[in-house]
Amino acid sequence: MGLLLHIECDGNQVSPLFPITGLYTYSISRALYIIHWHILDQVPKMGSCTYKSPSEWQINSYAALDSITKMEARTAATRSNLPLELIDALPPSCLFLMREALKHIGDSGDKSKVWGINDQELKNATKKLEDRWDVK
Repeated sequence: MGLLLHIECDGNQVSPLFPITGLYTYSISRALYIIHWHILDQVPKMGSCTYKSPSEWQINSYAALDSITKMEARTAATRSNLPLELIDALPPSCLFLMREALKHIGDSGDKSKVWGINDQELKNATKKLEDRWDVK
């Protein structure tokens, strides 16, 4: 299952003929983490603008990070049970995504418990990839 990209053109939502799957999904998730962490770093420096207030930028970025983190946490159980030969088929960005999800869970405190996330599965999957790829 992949993401279906929606594009808005002149106020009308248009769907391309192809879903975004596989490596593209990892790239999109990685980009979303990077963009939204950057926005959160910039919020204290923002002045007011007519488009959105700094607090709206912050709320939206946290919502995006929450969503990506939930998706990563839900796939962690699958990754922690992969045989070694299939781990080698995962893109390196997979480890980045799991580390970012753990960072966001740690920063979110009790909120992550409400999500029903088992961060131990995420930690186990992260350790398995770190050990296999010999990175820390």
